[in-house]
Amino acid sequence: MKSIRFLHAADLHLGAKFRDFQNLPKKYSDLLNKSGYVAFRKLIDKAIEEQVDFVIFAGDIYNVEDKNLKAQVEFQKGMKRLYEHSIPVYVIHGNHDFLGGTKFNLALPKNVHVFSKQVEHKQLTTKSGETVEMVGFSYSQNHISEKMVDQYFKLGIADFSIGILHGNFGSRTEHGNYAPFTIGDLRAKDFQYWALGHIHKRDIVSTAPHAVYPGSLVGRNRKETGEKGFYLVTLDETECHLDFIEAAEVKWLETEIIFEEVTGFDRLITEIQKKLKEIKDTGSSVLLEIRLDFSACANIDHSILKEEEILDALQNEEDDDIPFVWIHRLELILPQGILESGHILKDLYEVADTMTIKELREIISPLTSHVDVNKNAIFSDLEDDLLQDLIEDAKVELVRQWGTIK
Repeated sequence: MKSIRFLHAADLHLGAKFRDFQNLPKKYSDLLNKSGYVAFRKLIDKAIEEQVDFVIFAGDIYNVEDKNLKAQVEFQKGMKRLYEHSIPVYVIHGNHDFLGGTKFNLALPKNVHVFSKQVEHKQLTTKSGETVEMVGFSYSQNHISEKMVDQYFKLGIADFSIGILHGNFGSRTEHGNYAPFTIGDLRAKDFQYWALGHIHKRDIVSTAPHAVYPGSLVGRNRKETGEKGFYLVTLDETECHLDFIEAAEVKWLETEIIFEEVTGFDRLITEIQKKLKEIKDTGSSVLLEIRLDFSACANIDHSILKEEEILDALQNEEDDDIPFVWIHRLELILPQGILESGHILKDLYEVADTMTIKELREIISPLTSHVDVNKNAIFSDLEDDLLQDLIEDAKVELVRQWGTIK
């Protein structure tokens, strides 16, 4: 039976800056900043170890806005290593590494094929004689709203056909709605495998045919939790087998501690320390967000609603060991009715509690559309989860302010 084996990775974002942590010790910061490159080298090592037929990168290898020469040099070095082992590579560029967006144009070895801005076909014959047809395109700019999948088609002259697409599935909102597609769109093309990129959460969106987001190579922020890496894909005439290979040395995780009563800081710190020990015992380096759920508490001491002080105390407890667990954020879930009715803070709390993401976007639109602010993608392309965090943080601050005047 004919079969092929290949690696599928996407959204490497080599050299991209990390978000959502502060006061991180230099030893941990250095490890974190190198983690993307370490994960990339693991990918190259795995391709060589497994002697795969080829490697696919489905977009966003780096961020052109960072103008990071080191990221592109590292990618070039990895491609040269694969060239030395006669492993072909197929690359599409996405919205963050679009064609022409970088001032550095480093030459890649001849084993690497970079798809152009037009949908094109590329055929490969593996060492064992199987033929593979790959179809894809690269972004020529950082926003493409067109349904590019409509331009994909199969020539039907190869044993296997693979579509490579950097785009948004369905109506997901966690990333920009670029080059959107549906499962129906993919099935209509009759490819055996769709190598997807753009969504940073690992997801198999279809098994008939297999359409796969490998997720980002490493977690870039606190919303990108859990194991990160790439897929080793084995595809034969009837089946597709996926082996997920974890590559990230540092994980972002979330956990929750539920309180029915809190008598003071001692109880609070003790429960948090218990949770920390559980996570440390797993042996992984972790950037941790903890939700402290006080919603079941009949009475609560407002003086403990000081997550910055709690966070500072817990961070100072951390030693320099690696692997490490670093708490980068605390979130408080508060009891209903904690504020007295008729007070302005109560009224403000109710405004925040009922505010929708759409309403907040309308309120801040004069700021985000300002020419100077719009130069910074962090502010001009605010995602829904970040806006929801702003609302929740405002609610916590209102309760804290109530505690200071009560």
